[in-house]
Amino acid sequence: FSGKEALENKLIDGVGQIEDAYAKAKQLGGAPEAAVVRYAAPFSLGRFFRALGETNQSKLQIELPKQLLPQLESGRAYFLPSYYAP
Repeated sequence: FSGKEALENKLIDGVGQIEDAYAKAKQLGGAPEAAVVRYAAPFSLGRFFRALGETNQSKLQIELPKQLLPQLESGRAYFLPSYYAP
């Protein structure tokens, strides 16, 4: 749904920006002077690499030229151009 459609179907209370949601929360909470604090997880190299490897597919099919196969070693990371993964 678009925002307008979601509003028409009563799936949301309103359409706006995140700041509008903060203002509404302050109003409903009776705390107009409340501060909004955003927390972010510290950088992690492991999290970075996991994010790069995320996929919706359980298996990746690649088509490599036969002359390239003997040069590849199992368990190593390789950069392959996108045309190898149709």
